[in-house]
Amino acid sequence: MNANQHRTGSRIRLWPLLRRRWWLLALTTAAVALAAYAVTSIQKETYISQALAVVPAGATSDAPGSATDAEQLAATYAALIPQDERIRAAVGREMRLPPKEVAKKISVVNTSDTALLELRYQDASPERSVHGARALAAAVDDNTSPNIPRNTLNPVELPSEPLADTPGGDAAGVLAGLLLGLFLGGVLMVFLERADARGDDDRDFEDATGLPATSLGRRSAGPQGALVERWESLSSTDPARVGFVPAGRGAEKAAERAADVLGQAARSHHREIAIEPAAGPGREPSGESVGLSSDVVVLVARKGDPLRSAEKRLAELGSFGIEVERVLVVPRRLPATSAHGPGEARREEAATGS
Repeated sequence: MNANQHRTGSRIRLWPLLRRRWWLLALTTAAVALAAYAVTSIQKETYISQALAVVPAGATSDAPGSATDAEQLAATYAALIPQDERIRAAVGREMRLPPKEVAKKISVVNTSDTALLELRYQDASPERSVHGARALAAAVDDNTSPNIPRNTLNPVELPSEPLADTPGGDAAGVLAGLLLGLFLGGVLMVFLERADARGDDDRDFEDATGLPATSLGRRSAGPQGALVERWESLSSTDPARVGFVPAGRGAEKAAERAADVLGQAARSHHREIAIEPAAGPGREPSGESVGLSSDVVVLVARKGDPLRSAEKRLAELGSFGIEVERVLVVPRRLPATSAHGPGEARREEAATGS
């Protein structure tokens, strides 16, 4: 055998992946979306109010002498005002807040290529946001800080209501959570599929075991006749003795039904073949005993079964010197035959003996 020369999980197909792992995608998406909703829903609603001020351009002793100088000074004031301790303290006294808290609430925006400044204050209360913006405009206008000389920054518009509010429970945050959940769920699905690779067709089992693999079709027309002839040619006894060894306990019923289907195919081709399905690992008749008494040994697996189980069972049989001829891949819903095949006969014998 060349079971050691294999590739496991070389391909991932979308529909089998979704059929097996859909629950992981749904669970991850729901968990991340709920977490995003919880985070956005606890965000406090905030309001922003804005006062407008301008740096005047004029050739006076206290003001810049040109529009360009006014724009440059406005940019300087925009960076200076939120950092000025005297201004923050003045606004804090008016709003009855510590200066450090005021620093989180005030901001200044300089409109590009203009001498206009937007003096902003945000708060959870719309009334306090308006009050704070007015307090900030007053602080920069009454010579509170020596860094802003009188008449170099003049308020031109004071707010009477907030500009806008930022509500909690933002729908964009929930949507982002859904998209992130789908992405993480997809990554986890692929990771789990790689870690627990499944066989969805012949090639997957061939790559994993290094043996030829044949799918047993749902219909009577298929490779059954060719398989019977192949096993007869390999057998040294008449009738040929073929052992079906399930790759795992889940494939035990599949081995019995496959034995029934192949037995009926042999009879329809007027050939005599003895197929004995073994029980799953740890049960009797064991795969090892059936394999040792058979001329040809076939490993039976269901579509979608773990490739690791097939590899493990193959190694266990190999440790007894049992060579496996091929892997027979059986659909999970293989219809039972009407005729009494080897699997049915074995069950009837067990019932009679009891």
